[in-house]
Formats: sequence, C-alpha cells, structure tokens
Amino acid sequence: MPDLELTEVDITQHPAVAVRYGVTSTPAIVINGRLEFLGVPRGDALLDRLRAVRA
Repeated sequence: MPDLELTEVDITQHPAVAVRYGVTSTPAIVINGRLEFLGVPRGDALLDRLRAVRA
C-alpha cells in the first residue's frame, strides 16, 4: 500500500493521544481516527481493515 501513511506515537510521551482515541493498552492501532485494534492483530485482519478503509 504505497499511499499508506503510518504514524507511531509513544503514549508515555503523549498521553493525550491515548485519551483521545480510547487506548487503554498497547499496542493499539487507530485507523482514520478510530480505534480499530487493541493488541497485535492477525495480519489478515489488519490487511482486511486497511483495504476496507481504502474502498
């Protein structure tokens, strides 16, 4: 996905980001401003969600 933009945030340095997205544990994945995964998702689940967002 060449047009994918990834931003990694250290929530110990930016706790307001965790509050904004409702992150209660890490790792967490937010896609387009919505908390999608807490914990490490299965690869196919992550790809499916990213593809759905692009459609």
